Amino acid sequence: FPLQWWAGGTRGTRSFRQRCTPLMSILAIAGMVLVLEGVLPFIAPAMWRETMQRIAQMQDGQIRFIGLGGIVVGGLLVAFG
Repeated sequence: FPLQWWAGGTRGTRSFRQRCTPLMSILAIAGMVLVLEGVLPFIAPAMWRETMQRIAQMQDGQIRFIGLGGIVVGGLLVAFG
């Protein structure tokens, strides 16, 4: 029966960490990013649209600086989280 492993059946007693592959981790992280990015347009579409219009009017350097900030904060969260 395919779901026996869920109840500790035929697949042994390996922990989740042992079953979790790097690909599974990457997919889980990508899924979480998509969920988080979808929250604001779902809850407040008008505010999201206004924010995107303001970002579209920014210069490339300003947008790159915001992106760099996100990269740094995200990297710190991954490194120390």
